[in-house]
Order: sequence, then C-alpha cells, then structure tokens
Amino acid sequence: MEGSYLSNFVNSAVAAYGAALVIVIPLICWALQAVGKFLVFKKAGKTPWHGFIPVLSDWHQLDLSWNSMIAWLWVAVLAICCLFLSGAVNAVFHIKPYIHDSLTIVFLITLYIIMIIDCYQLAKAFGKNFFFVLGLFFLFPIFMVILGADGSKYLGPQE
Repeated sequence: MEGSYLSNFVNSAVAAYGAALVIVIPLICWALQAVGKFLVFKKAGKTPWHGFIPVLSDWHQLDLSWNSMIAWLWVAVLAICCLFLSGAVNAVFHIKPYIHDSLTIVFLITLYIIMIIDCYQLAKAFGKNFFFVLGLFFLFPIFMVILGADGSKYLGPQE
C-alpha cells in the first residue's frame, strides 16, 4: 500500500530540504568563521583576506596564538589523519582493521587536543578569560566574529 499524495509530497520535501541543510549549514558556519578570521587577522596586523582561504587561515590562526612550529605539527597530524581517513594508509601498508581504526582515532584525538589548546592560546593572545575559551571551542564561528569585532587588543602569543 502506497502513501497518500500528501505524505509523498512531505517525504520528498523533507528529503530535498534535508540535503540542502547538509550543504547550507556548513556554508553558513564557514562564512561566519571566515569573516571572524578576517576581522581577527586585521586586528592582529596579518593579511586579512587569508581568513577566507581554508587551510591558510588555520595556519595563520595557529601562528597568531602559538608559533609556526605548532602550525607545522598541525599540518603533519592533519595530513596523516587525511591519509588514514581516506584509506590510503591501509591500501599501501595493508594494516589490520583494528590497528588502522585505533591509529585513526589517536590522530583525530590529537587534532582535537591541538584545537582545544589553540582555543585557549587564542583567547589568551587577546586577553580573554576561560569562558571565552569554552565559547571558542563549542561555538567557534560565532566567537571568532565576536573576537574580531570586540574592542580587545592583540597581545601576541602568551606563554
């Protein structure tokens, strides 16, 4: 027994808009984050338009809050994560699945740890408190716009 015309229409609409939301929500988050990084880079004296280039903006953000050595570590861990997630490591080395999955999880956790510490260091570089660190971690695009638009001054990387 097939559904009514109304239920078929509703199911089609949900499928169409659900797919659109999967594309639209990440684009909105990226746009907010890019505008926030643009404002933060402008405030810190970096080239502002680098905030709109995905990996380059992350590199400059890490350079603002720490130094270039941590940015190189982030690039290396990110590259290794991409190789593990794409299956390239398993295709070349034929690692057992449980070892492959375990190493993937270890590298993803390492990326999250770098991200948490970067949120802390970025907040310190602009003289913000611990609650701002939590905001940066959980609502990064919104708090980057706040950080770029508020009256705080860039103090440089803090020890």
